Amino acid sequence: MPDIHLPKQYVLFDHDGGVDDFLSLLLLLHMPHIELLGISVTPADCYLETALLTTHKLLALAQRTDIEVSGGNYHGINAFPSDWRAKPKILNALPDMINVDTPGAAHYDDSVNFIRRKLATAPGPVTVLLTGPCSNLVHALEQDPTLAAKVGEVV
Repeated sequence: MPDIHLPKQYVLFDHDGGVDDFLSLLLLLHMPHIELLGISVTPADCYLETALLTTHKLLALAQRTDIEVSGGNYHGINAFPSDWRAKPKILNALPDMINVDTPGAAHYDDSVNFIRRKLATAPGPVTVLLTGPCSNLVHALEQDPTLAAKVGEVV
């Protein structure tokens, strides 16, 4: 297979704690052309604390604890059932995950301000990857419409 060098792509990832979101995170962490600027978790179909813990554990396993994580405040109008929202807790209990240490793992509390800060300080156009609701991005751009110029694309 030829050695393909793709240009560096800055990504801001906003997910809502589903299993598919964690698989997406694992893929992002292993793509050499992706520079992950930060991760935001929206508690739309998850319980925030367990989704944050799973996110931190995956970052620790990938040796990428340098990536900042934030937690959102938008829970959605029609919450998903409890069994669905508890999926990150189940993931945290898997044998390869249960003993993953996340020393010093902290998160920036407000995803809207987090997204605003990350877009404002981004070194180039940012791809915003949303695998959950777009509430955090919408609110961030409502608060500071000039940041739209920093968004290269929304996926």
